[in-house]
Amino acid sequence: MKYIQTKKFNEVNISVRCLFDLKKETITTFHVLLIMMKAKTEKYPNKQALSNVLSDTYGMRSFYGLNGYGKQLMLEHRFQYIHSSWINEDWYLPHVVDIMDQLLFHTTFDQESFEEAKYLLKTRLMRMEDDPDSLAIKTAFSLIEDSSISINVGGELADIDAITMEDVKNLYTEYLSKERYVFVCGDVEEEVLSYVKNIDCGKEIQIDFQTINTEKIYKKEVEKDISQTSLSQVYQTGVSVNTPDYYPLLVMNSVLGQSPSNLLFKEVREKNSLCYSISSSLIRFDGALMIHTGTFESALEQVQVLIGELIQRIANKDISEEDVAISKMDIVDGLISGTDNPSSLIQQQFLNIVLKRDCDIQGVVEKIQAVTLEDISRIAAQLRLVSTAIIKEAK
Repeated sequence: MKYIQTKKFNEVNISVRCLFDLKKETITTFHVLLIMMKAKTEKYPNKQALSNVLSDTYGMRSFYGLNGYGKQLMLEHRFQYIHSSWINEDWYLPHVVDIMDQLLFHTTFDQESFEEAKYLLKTRLMRMEDDPDSLAIKTAFSLIEDSSISINVGGELADIDAITMEDVKNLYTEYLSKERYVFVCGDVEEEVLSYVKNIDCGKEIQIDFQTINTEKIYKKEVEKDISQTSLSQVYQTGVSVNTPDYYPLLVMNSVLGQSPSNLLFKEVREKNSLCYSISSSLIRFDGALMIHTGTFESALEQVQVLIGELIQRIANKDISEEDVAISKMDIVDGLISGTDNPSSLIQQQFLNIVLKRDCDIQGVVEKIQAVTLEDISRIAAQLRLVSTAIIKEAK
């Protein structure tokens, strides 16, 4: 168990994490399972009962999530409750522990909640299929063969109808047998601490990941009855998240498409008026960088040419020191502001363990500040476009 002990917050935050192999065959079933785990437990037989007990426990909160990390899928349960020093009730902490235990280990399965879970997931995925931005991003990733990045962590609409109750129960049985990794942030009471220590496996987390490395170039265009075109491009960076080059990659990405004064926004949108929105982001455990643009069909070719030219500008060091400084400042501000958020602190601790980093926030800040223009140029020069997805307006 990893315990970030601090009296900075009025709440205690607990994250319980399990790792599974990321597989296309089971990812949609995981989403059905997660919806059912939110719905009812042995003691709380419906959503209303669950909602009421959380509210009555002084606004205790529960969150669920699925995230991809390289070749692994992480299922996370997060709990947040007010520290007992603010509440003069003997029943309070035993109640907190009991709710956590119910939500973690005592899901109730029946046909009604199963059908409802499939319906809710189907409507969510249908909305995403109708959204050109979501569809472009999903398509760009799915094209990259032989890589975990091609698996849509959000699930597949086409797979929902074939899922059976038995599939979900089998996955839940596997979940119950999995090792759990517990992260705690706050000044946790002994009663709660004893419970979470007991469910933690006591082992270090091991994540299997591999950066994209392909010689192929993928492209797909889809026409839809929409009013604007969405363009998603995936570049392989050649940078693994656990190497020193990761920090120059962070700064380069900020200069390119994330900082307040990023090149993509200034040149493509403001100067040339070729798009509605544009930005870049990192898929760090896969060694990928994505550029997503909301534009219009007549500007598609010009936008793609200009994006390539801007990457080359960075490779040629044709950027100002001021832009680099602003980009570094933006990253550092995000890291420092994260120290005021318990979930961010937990995530930073998680990444330090996974990446075997022996440094705190200040250590990461120093590595960011040490990045040079030459470092940024070198990283930009090795970017290679591997996947393009275009969802364009129909004529």
